[in-house]
Parts: sequence; C-alpha cells; structure tokens
Amino acid sequence: MKYYGLNLLRGLAAFGIVGCHLNFNPLTKVGKVLMAYTDMNVGVFGAISGFLLAMGMERRDKNSVLNSIFHKGGRLLPIYIFWTIFYVLAALTFDVAFEGGINHGWKHYSYWLSVVLRGGASCHLWYVIDLFYVSCIVILIDNALTKFARNKIIAILASVVLIVASTHSSSSMVFGYYFLRLFAFVLLGWWLYWMREYIDKLHILVLALMVVLVIIARPLCVGVTHKFLLDYACAIPFLLVAMRTNFPKTIIGEFLGAQSLGIYLVHPIVAVVIVMVAKKLFTSPYNGGELVVVWMIVYAISMAVTLAIKRISWISKVVK
Repeated sequence: MKYYGLNLLRGLAAFGIVGCHLNFNPLTKVGKVLMAYTDMNVGVFGAISGFLLAMGMERRDKNSVLNSIFHKGGRLLPIYIFWTIFYVLAALTFDVAFEGGINHGWKHYSYWLSVVLRGGASCHLWYVIDLFYVSCIVILIDNALTKFARNKIIAILASVVLIVASTHSSSSMVFGYYFLRLFAFVLLGWWLYWMREYIDKLHILVLALMVVLVIIARPLCVGVTHKFLLDYACAIPFLLVAMRTNFPKTIIGEFLGAQSLGIYLVHPIVAVVIVMVAKKLFTSPYNGGELVVVWMIVYAISMAVTLAIKRISWISKVVK
C-alpha cells in the first residue's frame, strides 16, 4: 500500500523546519504569525517515521528484533556520523573565520559526549540520533505486543509519554524534553498506522475543516496553550489527511518528499550564511516579506545542495 500523502507532508514539513531554524530575529507581528506555523514540523517528521516504522515491522518477521534494530541503525547511524563530522568541522571553521579563535568547548569531555550521543555538533542533529533511540524502543515494544494489544496499550503509553513530555522543562538532560517529545510523536504515527482502516472512513470535508481550524487557531494559541500540546494537536489533522490511502500521487509531492531529509540536514549551515547577509541588508525588526524572502532563499539553496550531493555516488546515501 502506498501512502502518497506522506511524501507531500514530509516535503512541506521540511520547508517549515527551515523557517523554524532561521533565527532571523527580531520580527514584526506579521513575521511572528508566520513563524507560529513552523514549530510543529519536526513532530510531523517524527509521526511519519513512526507510521513507516510500524509498516516495516508488520512486513518483517516479529522474531527478527535484532535485525530490525540493525536495519534502523544501518540507515540512521551513517547519516548521523557523517553530518556530525561535517558540522564539527564547520563550527571550527566559523570560529576561526568570524570569532577570531575557537569558541566551542573543544577541551571539555562533556562537549564531545554531547556530540557523540546527543547531536551536539549542530542544533538539529538531535533528531537523527533520538529517532534511532526511539525506534529501538518502539521495535522492542512492538515485538512484545500482539496486534490486538497494540491499539489499546500504545494509546495508553502514548498518552503517558505525552503528559510527561508536556510537563518536562529540561532540554539539557540526556533523555529530556526533546527526546520525550519525539517519542510521543513517533508513537502517535505508529498508533495511527494500526488505526489506518478508520482513517479512510473520516469524511474529507471533516478533515478539511479540521485543517482550516488549525490554520486559523494556531497563531492565537501560541503562548496560551503549552507548546508541546499545541504542536501535537495541530499535527493530527494534517497527518490524518496525508495518511488516507486514496490520497493522489503527485509529481511535486514525490519530489519534495524525496529531498526532505537532505534539506533538513543541509539547511542549518546555509541558514547561518544567508541570515548573516540578510541582517546586513535589512533593518530590524524584520517584516513578513523579508522573512519569506530569506526563508525561500535558504530553502532553495538547501534543495540545490541536496540534489548536488545526490549526484555524488559515494556520499549520496547521507541525504536519502
């Protein structure tokens, strides 16, 4: 079964993540409204991963737990190692070129421990390594449950993780807020996979209304509702639409989905350079139009770099 909507949603989520990581501040009110739609996109990425993980587990032999973990590690760890090395070298280069010397805690073991285990080389690599940790846990849970038990038990487990993550304020702990947040989103996607037969029964007009309500309400709820709970609630309607089996296959959806991981991995260093230039050209606070221009430029360059890397056979797998 092909879920073509997931590719389009993954592509759109990558675009949102680029905006989330721009660090193009301060912004006018219009700029802040636009940025209000960006935070939930990493969670959407995680939910899609959970959905695809459940699909893969159903196809594989349930007795091959280690094989499933090795398969996931073989997919994620080479990507994580390559981009960790890349961003460590990039940070060193930026320190020497723009700061007049090394500005990172290179001599402290805690820095290197963070780099190895927590994605400390760049602000976005935590997602890759935490996705590996979460996937291993979910694979073990999946192996321990029967198909009948998955729906009820995972619904309860997802709710518990959601509550813990939404009240967990520390992002400095090894398995803190961001880990729990990703865990909850992966479980959401995994649970939706087992409930997929009911998703197609939801009327498309109802789903469209839910999406419209999210688009209208999200900027109004920022700062009022807990950030994690807001991201979780806003992501669900988009996931329900994308997970319908009758979602049409589109060329643009397949293309954007195929480049999404590469854009996610490449965009931080592109954003640093472009935002640095933009802040010299524009006067703060930056308005919505200036934000969109910078956002589109960073996205377009990240897309071009991703496509260029894919043409180099020996490293193409680090963006696929």
